[in-house]
Amino acid sequence: MPSRKVVFVEEDPARALSSRDKNLRFSVVRSQAARHSHKKRTKRIQAGYQASVDTPPVLPTHDQIYGALIPVAIGQGRTDPFDAQALNSLHPIITLAVDRLFNFILPELILASPLVRNRIMVERRQDSNQHAFMYHADVSHALSVWLNRNPEAESSLRRTVASVSSAHKVKALEGMIRCKDQVSLDLIMSGITAYGGQANHSQAIDLDVFPKTPLARTQVLNIWANMRLPWGYDDTQKAIFGDKVPLLRLKDQLAIDMVLTGHLSEVAQHDISPQYPWPYYDLEPKLREAYVSDEKGDLGTGFDAETTSEDFRKVIDLLTNTTVDLNAFHNNHPGAPAEWELALRRNFAHYQLYLLPRVGDAYHLTCRLAFLIYSDFIFFPIAFPEIRLRICFQLQAILQHGYVHPDQDFNVWVLVMGAVASIDTPFQDWYVSMLSIYLTLYAIGDWTMLKRAVMKFLWWDHVLDPRLFYLWHEAKALASVDEIT
Repeated sequence: MPSRKVVFVEEDPARALSSRDKNLRFSVVRSQAARHSHKKRTKRIQAGYQASVDTPPVLPTHDQIYGALIPVAIGQGRTDPFDAQALNSLHPIITLAVDRLFNFILPELILASPLVRNRIMVERRQDSNQHAFMYHADVSHALSVWLNRNPEAESSLRRTVASVSSAHKVKALEGMIRCKDQVSLDLIMSGITAYGGQANHSQAIDLDVFPKTPLARTQVLNIWANMRLPWGYDDTQKAIFGDKVPLLRLKDQLAIDMVLTGHLSEVAQHDISPQYPWPYYDLEPKLREAYVSDEKGDLGTGFDAETTSEDFRKVIDLLTNTTVDLNAFHNNHPGAPAEWELALRRNFAHYQLYLLPRVGDAYHLTCRLAFLIYSDFIFFPIAFPEIRLRICFQLQAILQHGYVHPDQDFNVWVLVMGAVASIDTPFQDWYVSMLSIYLTLYAIGDWTMLKRAVMKFLWWDHVLDPRLFYLWHEAKALASVDEIT
């Protein structure tokens, strides 16, 4: 029998220890024991799915992973209430993936205070523990997220995990269709959103070296952004409800937030109007006097008040006010909104933006396209390259058609927004060349003049300044070459 390592704490006989000293020494012992226990646990977990350098990896079979036990995040018993498999048949990937889903991803989707989040997640775990279709949807969803976040994993393992995810997905859909008239609408919709969050197992390689908005991580957009989610009126919902999806009858906070966030992603991907009314109260960002007077400045004042329509003015106010809130949150100003409050306001601004008409005069069309670019970088960034490619193409077509606004600063801002979106795309050369022309045409001789021109409209320094600085240098270099030649 191997000997155990014993930690001794030697008492000093010269003096009696105070209660404080005794507690300190006991804490040292407990810390050492905890570190030792953690090290052993880590080795046990890693041994389950990692091979050594000298031996090839031993991959789990489909049956081993499909043992699909209920993980600790769902059920404290760590047993599957529907298949009654033994604990040893569960591969660690299942446990880790579903634990991550319930401990990190789902709570982050809930736009509510931490106390409310905890209550909702307790109920959500109970649902997954009591209803087979929810359990299968959650396991499939968790494994799909794992596939999305581990594109470089062993190909055989990825195929096995994808197969298991698909098998659970089939069981989830069968269960939802069978139980749709026996359980609550919110439960069915929660199952649909979990079932639907796995359409794409490939992850785009993010080569963007510039700073990203803090809102890229709210509601785990940085994870979901790379998953093509069939939200909204998709085939899954139609298979269960028919053509009329009763979204407005939802009462469960998690179901509402999952459906809304996914639908806003779908709206941005395809440039369509939202398919159902805003499900919350009429939200208007409430500016805090503690910082709004200093932070807003000239933001949004450059738009032509006479020619800008009322619906566009409303969106401009939403975007500028939410920018002020974002800046306050980012800089830890007193009275700044909590992250979940900011995400709710962001969603409302994004929702209203996509209600703007897609037809009209050149001024409003260019405004709308520039707004979409701004939202894609600042508020609702999702990593689908076709979004920026589409906007760059549409904006280029308007500008090439000869549209020029009487306000030269507006022309510069619109072109700059297009140029920012064009970075690392086939459109970048055209936008940089046009920016070079504008710098000469409008006698913009330095960085300060360029910043002064764009900050009157929609702008947030933290994300946009580094990109503009790069484009400015590219345009200046191109202008110098043109002068020489």
